[in-house]
Amino acid sequence: MSSNSFGDNEWVSIGPEGGYVQAFAINPQSPDTLYAGTTSGIFKSTNGGTNWTPMGPTSTYVQALAINPQAPETLYAGTTNGIFKSTNGETNWAAINTGLTNTNVNVLAINPPIPETLYAGTLGGGVFKIQQTEPIVSVPTTTAWGTMLLIMFLALMALYFLNKIRNSHSQL
Repeated sequence: MSSNSFGDNEWVSIGPEGGYVQAFAINPQSPDTLYAGTTSGIFKSTNGGTNWTPMGPTSTYVQALAINPQAPETLYAGTTNGIFKSTNGETNWAAINTGLTNTNVNVLAINPPIPETLYAGTLGGGVFKIQQTEPIVSVPTTTAWGTMLLIMFLALMALYFLNKIRNSHSQL
């Protein structure tokens, strides 16, 4: 690659065209597989953003995406109509809203060591947690505290992964 190659110190648009992108996720086991959550559903690229295909919950405003790091065929979409889950590579989607008293989901986070645990931050309803074998329960909190707790959780998960990557590189 030359010093002026794709994305070298300069932002380059890779699509999808025509959609307001609110959420973005990368498959941890296949980094060329990208997902963009837009105002009209989810778009998927399997070639690093060169081409995009609409998939998943369509005609809904997707505000958050999360991929199970241990089983990336499991994808979650947080929308203005609740949370949707696919366990078969985005072919079929099911709503998982039982117990979710506010379905305007802005943020999703998976607990990496226990990926069956999913957190959802909602607009005005606080933070919710689901253990995939249990119903969704509300974490009692005000909106500001709920958002702050979710941001802190995401920051801790990022530090966890950075430390894991650093340790794996130091062992080489």
